Amino acid sequence: MSDIESWSELASGNGSAVPNGWPEGMAPGGVNDVGRETHAAVARMYNRRSPTRFTTGTANSSGRVLSYALEYTSAPTSYRQGQVYRFKAHAPCALTATLNINGLGAKPLLTAHPGMVFAVREDWITAGMFCEVVYDEGAGAFIVTSPVNFARRANSQTWGGTFDLLPSSSWTSFIVDTVPYANEITATITARVVWAGGATGSSVAALAVQVNSGGVESKDEIGVSANAPEGKLVLTKSLFFDVPTTGTVIRGLASKSAPDGPLNLVLMTMDVTSR
Repeated sequence: MSDIESWSELASGNGSAVPNGWPEGMAPGGVNDVGRETHAAVARMYNRRSPTRFTTGTANSSGRVLSYALEYTSAPTSYRQGQVYRFKAHAPCALTATLNINGLGAKPLLTAHPGMVFAVREDWITAGMFCEVVYDEGAGAFIVTSPVNFARRANSQTWGGTFDLLPSSSWTSFIVDTVPYANEITATITARVVWAGGATGSSVAALAVQVNSGGVESKDEIGVSANAPEGKLVLTKSLFFDVPTTGTVIRGLASKSAPDGPLNLVLMTMDVTSR
């Protein structure tokens, strides 16, 4: 059996024995054998490079597939550099899913990123999605070259009460969100503060985002006093990662920068979106 990827760009390199080539001085009876094999090779290429097949594979308890299988009537003899396969996924993928074609061996499904590749994540492949993969011998894996479903996550939390903010940027954490996986994270914090110190004095409320256990990354400030007894702060922080991050902890913090009078936080909302 001769597949197109084994053919030579040089005419002289296609002289293998019938039916896989056109050897010099071949018998007339071999012409139809080569013709039929050529038709078959073109059909195999069409089926592999067109989404004519659904994958199979048992889903886990969450309905996602860890090991996709793809079967063709005529199996490839081996995985080769640059082979292209297109198919329809029958179910969403699990974390670090693999693809096995005609029992040649399960290979990781990786996605391309500038300068690097990394494993697919949950639901990046969805049921019914048309997928294209290219085999990379160096990585020993299939690179997913079709667009994947970078699922967007959105989470909103609200804290309410009365808290006398601590002075001198002694930050207090009011809301914590852990993002399971992301290339991009945007956190927007809105806070309401009120002056509770009588007729004199003033203070400055501050708002911040903390990522994991790092320091304060940015802040918004507003002065609050007896003359302006209430203030609203809004802070947006965006994060971008060259390498996808997992388990990123986002905290909404507040403090005041002067101790003159009691400055109360009465409401904080944090909206986190990621993909």
